[in-house]
Amino acid sequence: MTKYLRADLIKEIKCIMTNDFDILDVGHRHGATSYIDFIQQNELPENVNVMKGFDDFGRPFIVFKAEIMYENPKYNKKTFTTFFQRYADDDCLWHACGHDGPNIFDTVGGTNISQLKLLGELLKNGCVELKPDMDYDKLRLNLSGKAFIKPNKIQLGHSI
Repeated sequence: MTKYLRADLIKEIKCIMTNDFDILDVGHRHGATSYIDFIQQNELPENVNVMKGFDDFGRPFIVFKAEIMYENPKYNKKTFTTFFQRYADDDCLWHACGHDGPNIFDTVGGTNISQLKLLGELLKNGCVELKPDMDYDKLRLNLSGKAFIKPNKIQLGHSI
């Protein structure tokens, strides 16, 4: 990784992690994989869509509800994602995980700069307008398998 890419990744991650969200204290819990993949949606208070904290190993995380939205709402996809620092000694390797709903995007190999920018905008503004010319291959969004069109936005929270 070049020092410029590393600097860009760190800048985006700092912007994401410095958002002012309520703290989720997970105590000394960890999942079967020793990661923070155990958090359930019901651990977020009603009407709270984003929380942050540190796991038992001191790694920061953000957990959030978001909905990928299509023009036809029957294709909308509700997601629940824990976004976390994979290793305590690597501030550039971040992943999405969780088992209580689909994740917002795939992070195999680590989160990329396109995903970080999208996540940063979503957490800052509560919504991201998706454009047809966006690089969906880089975003690796968890899209509705039944929809043959691309989504038009992502919003924090779940619609009723």
